[in-house]
Amino acid sequence: MENSSKISGDWIRDLIRDFIATSPHNTMKNQTDEPAWDDALVGFASGADPIWQQYKEYVGPFHWTPWEVFAQHCPEESAGAEGLTVVSWVLPQREAVRKANRRAKKYPSEEWARIRVYGEEFNAALRRHVANSLKQAGHAAIAPMLVSNWAIVKSERFSYASSWSERHAAHAAGLGTFGLCDGLITAKGKAMRVGSVVAKIFIKPTPRPYSNHRAYCLFFANGTCGNVWIVARPAPLPRPATIRRNAGSTWLTPESM
Repeated sequence: MENSSKISGDWIRDLIRDFIATSPHNTMKNQTDEPAWDDALVGFASGADPIWQQYKEYVGPFHWTPWEVFAQHCPEESAGAEGLTVVSWVLPQREAVRKANRRAKKYPSEEWARIRVYGEEFNAALRRHVANSLKQAGHAAIAPMLVSNWAIVKSERFSYASSWSERHAAHAAGLGTFGLCDGLITAKGKAMRVGSVVAKIFIKPTPRPYSNHRAYCLFFANGTCGNVWIVARPAPLPRPATIRRNAGSTWLTPESM
């Protein structure tokens, strides 16, 4: 068992990146057995951050705070919100996958579709790996997206929402803001998958390098890009708390804007 005093933000980042580099789950399951992912962005948020209660008040009473989901599934552990840390990560699409999808004219490329299925299977395995590794090191942990009572909820305000949002956890952990089409824009762009674990441990929170939840969107920042997106993919007005599982449009990433 790892000495719990050695667990740090860097230890968790290395844990995630080592799993990406070595896990047999990291595969697109194509003829050349290419990896689904090659890097990760990792951030941390305190379980006592006021943003969780703001989410709950905005989305609905069914939307969990970190303490609520932890208390439900680790009832034997005594922990207040201040004793919890949310570990969040972003898995950016590999350059080869983004290029393949740019060439696609009508449907997503095969590479993109494989990531949607097998890349998310890896993400689920990564959630389990991070939670189990922290448990082995003496820190109770839970992956909210993997618990049996995670649910999509019909919402009067947003049509559909959920009991936990990986994108909103990433936003709280300093990893990105929201765009016109409701997706998360990160430092590595918008084409990505997201995961998180709630753990009974203190890790220094990652500063949020933005002042509002739309900061990285050029449409909201200076009025550009909106017409491109609307022509390419018509959609309803953005709903910050609703579920959108797709990786997003590549033409709105920082690299392509």
